[in-house]
Amino acid sequence: DRPMERPRRLFARKPHVMYWVEHRNGFFYVGTNDAGAFNFEIIELPVDVVISDDLPHAQQGRVVLRHSESIYRINADPFENYFVVYEQSDCHRRIRVVEVHRQQQVDLERDYYYHEFSETCFSFTPGNLDDPFGTMCRDKSHCDYSSDVLTYTYTSFTQPKTVYEFDLKTRSQKVVYRRHVHGFDGSAYESKRLFAEAADGARVPISLVYKKTTQFPAPAVIAGYGGYGVMKEARFSSYRLSLLNRGFVHAIAHVRGGSEQGRSWYDSGKLMHKRNSFTDLIACAEHLIAVGVTEPSCLTIRGRSAGGLLVTAAAVMRPDLFKSVISEVPFVDVIVSMSDPTIPWTAYEYDEWGNANVEDQYEYMRSYCPMSNLKETEYPNFLLTTSLTDTRVQFWEPAKFVAKLRATRRGSNLLLLKTYLEGGHFARVRSLMYAFAIATAGRLPRNPLARNNLSS
Repeated sequence: DRPMERPRRLFARKPHVMYWVEHRNGFFYVGTNDAGAFNFEIIELPVDVVISDDLPHAQQGRVVLRHSESIYRINADPFENYFVVYEQSDCHRRIRVVEVHRQQQVDLERDYYYHEFSETCFSFTPGNLDDPFGTMCRDKSHCDYSSDVLTYTYTSFTQPKTVYEFDLKTRSQKVVYRRHVHGFDGSAYESKRLFAEAADGARVPISLVYKKTTQFPAPAVIAGYGGYGVMKEARFSSYRLSLLNRGFVHAIAHVRGGSEQGRSWYDSGKLMHKRNSFTDLIACAEHLIAVGVTEPSCLTIRGRSAGGLLVTAAAVMRPDLFKSVISEVPFVDVIVSMSDPTIPWTAYEYDEWGNANVEDQYEYMRSYCPMSNLKETEYPNFLLTTSLTDTRVQFWEPAKFVAKLRATRRGSNLLLLKTYLEGGHFARVRSLMYAFAIATAGRLPRNPLARNNLSS
């Protein structure tokens, strides 16, 4: 209500401290990981408060939602009568709805209920992400502060993107938009959540989907990322149906380095704990084999960028475990890239991977860097992709890796490098990747036009 005033700083920047801020009725509501609240707590501050940079934020306001070691508070949306908090626990998202109209003072730990979801493997985002006309809020759950309706976009392995309006008062919801996929019947597919036990005892979630007629053990593609705290969530893909309809299982390994189980899950998969990401993926593959979902002879792992490092490092550590590897724009020359601050992104990435110019960090990176650990042995089939215009992972990283692997490996498995001339870091051709997975799993159909007798 004072648009001509200069903006003022709310908090000073502090290393490793993050914030998100919302406003309601003369108060700021700040989600922060300050003072050890790694999964975030929410603090109420008057809008005219003068913040001291020397005191923890919780001592300068009122904590309205305390930190929890098992519940990750992702973000929040305040309404006039309700306060919505988006949470994640044990790789499962949910919505906390607090009826603040019942309260004299906002307390997000009482007068609340949870809006739960019926599926185990899904993704939701506040707002309408599929509105082609811009008539609704694209990235917010509501445009009207006084509204009692929460808008969100939902998708899962078996449900295309759907926009819901959820009535916070009556707790009912309706579909306002659903993306149509011609010929798709979600009831023909099944999704579930499994957990693998890592080498140190951590429970690593696995989300998977397959057609109900699939015969096990089946060919499988395990995807993973495991970096920057990014959550690799279960979403619908019409492209993926070409694999599922051929009897494949699609799985996501929610390895450490993402935030699927809170910020500690991220912290335990970065810097001097990065090897956990790779051993988690190996544990997930071993678990799917042990329970009869798939076999090493038809198991493909797939990742891009940091996920390309994930799958490549896992294959270098355990080449016997996988049939094929699809590694897109992979960060595979870790030592060289993290030693040269003139390369774009390198200095910015020190907090994620470490600085190879520091001896103990160099030695740790060297223990998992794919370029540094190739040896004379038989490796799985490899398809690597890169782009000449990629400024995040330069094209010479996968090119050098392919050259060294070609000179080092034994056997005659496929080793392919696809270089895109444009498209940058996000260049890709899904049909190439799917054809590679199908072919190396031995699932290519016979060509009905091929002649049985070439002499005829």
